[in-house]
Amino acid sequence: MQRSRLPGKWMICGVTFFIAFCGFGTNGGQQSTRMWQMAEAQTLPSSVSMTWMSVTNWFFDMNGVKIVTDGFITRVPRDNGGAPFPPDAAAVQRVLDAIGGEVDVIVTGHSHGDHSFDTATWARLTGALVIGARSTCLQAMAQGIPESQCTSVEGGEFFDLGNGVAMRVVRWNHSGDINTPPGVRLQAPLELINPPVPDPVNGGLRPSFLTDFPNGGGARAFLFSIDHPERQLHVFFANTGNAGTFESPRNVDERFFEEHSSIPLDSNLEIVTDTISARAHLEAAMADAGIDSVDVWLGIGFGTTSGSSTNLARFAAHIIQPRAYIPHHWDDFRAPSFFDGLTRAWTNEGLAEFWTSMSVPFFIQGQYMDKYILEPSGITFDINADVKAALGLPDVAVIPMDTASRIEADEPECLCRHDINSQRPDLPDFSASR
Repeated sequence: MQRSRLPGKWMICGVTFFIAFCGFGTNGGQQSTRMWQMAEAQTLPSSVSMTWMSVTNWFFDMNGVKIVTDGFITRVPRDNGGAPFPPDAAAVQRVLDAIGGEVDVIVTGHSHGDHSFDTATWARLTGALVIGARSTCLQAMAQGIPESQCTSVEGGEFFDLGNGVAMRVVRWNHSGDINTPPGVRLQAPLELINPPVPDPVNGGLRPSFLTDFPNGGGARAFLFSIDHPERQLHVFFANTGNAGTFESPRNVDERFFEEHSSIPLDSNLEIVTDTISARAHLEAAMADAGIDSVDVWLGIGFGTTSGSSTNLARFAAHIIQPRAYIPHHWDDFRAPSFFDGLTRAWTNEGLAEFWTSMSVPFFIQGQYMDKYILEPSGITFDINADVKAALGLPDVAVIPMDTASRIEADEPECLCRHDINSQRPDLPDFSASR
């Protein structure tokens, strides 16, 4: 069967028997037999539920296949300063218990501390297979996860997850204002070379994105296809994104960091060169899936009136053509505790106005653990009260009215704004194409 492919990509895994994610991890060793067991249970009813666990952490139940994205639950103190910090395993266990205690797969979009910090803890507690960047796998290995339990991906890979669920990996770019040195430092694709060394005292890794938690060569997005009796459903998940590098990647070298960074590049990091645009990767994945739209796009939502999330939506909407949009990564990932719940108000008027102009419904979360049920007819909301109660969270967050006014000044450099309209006066009106 002819398959569309990016150069050297779209290796087909598990076409007949799932083959335990091609049967190999980063070291070529065979994956856990637990992954085979998922493929045997083919009698579960068709269903897709999506539970938002803060930032870009989601718990998906897709036809009985249980998937966690990122899984960042620990909160590193604001004044940490890059010192080694251990994961809060008790907090992860509490969340795991609340969602039912089982996870089959963990996927990470990129390897920064606010995304992959707890990936290894989830993997240790559940035995789940990790899929992500090489840096994510090396971070997990440093925290005691066997190399065979993590599969590194570059973009273009296909996974049969069993029970009629397939996943395509899409190479993506990290956010960052490419017109500023701080933004370029954040956007530049960096990978670990070897597993980082845990602190001998507290066992933690250094959470900085220029030490033990680089972005993992940029980012990965994931296109899920789920069989359903009425029609196949499709979910696109991306935990970051960059409008300025969507059409063409921007590469840097070591000299850039020497000239523009007060913090030297760690000796365990290397710069990865990208040659194919995020747009080309996305188009290839959509073509390979045989679709021209998805049921829901889970995408970045930070910013206020304008910014990276709004501009990226304008660039990619005509390709993804989502029937619905749910923003994430707009809450305060630096709040003292996950169990404080949502402490930030939604304020991205620009993104809201864009989707309204496109007649695309969008859903704004009111609290961690909000749940969404995806069906061919659309999305319905579940307050998920029992899970919230188990975590000590009110059904809806009570947020001070002055929160919104503090957001802009409080954003870290990873949330830098980039007005691509100033560079692209020919920006097309995608609403006309719908």
